[in-house]
Amino acid sequence: MKKKIFIILFGCILFASVASAQCVTYKTKRGDSCGNEKSIDVTFTNNCSDILDIYHCMQRPDRSWSCSLSTDIKPGKKAQIWMCESTGRVFYDTRQAGTNDQFRKP
Repeated sequence: MKKKIFIILFGCILFASVASAQCVTYKTKRGDSCGNEKSIDVTFTNNCSDILDIYHCMQRPDRSWSCSLSTDIKPGKKAQIWMCESTGRVFYDTRQAGTNDQFRKP
């Protein structure tokens, strides 16, 4: 019985994370930062009805990732990040603000 409850609870947490990630959108723009055409600016928009934390990563030219966290992004608000040189690959995950849910990694 305890095992079933854990599986159901874990499934609900996973579903909530996936659902909130689905209502966040992002746009990228190349060449606006650092005087470098390989730079990238990324703007995330929270289209959810909840306040979110957004964990976002951009891939460096050496294929490693640079990640950071934007917290308490209210519905309809944006979070912006940039990098002077990037491959253009972007990864993100979300959680409801105020929780300690773990983020997926790129």
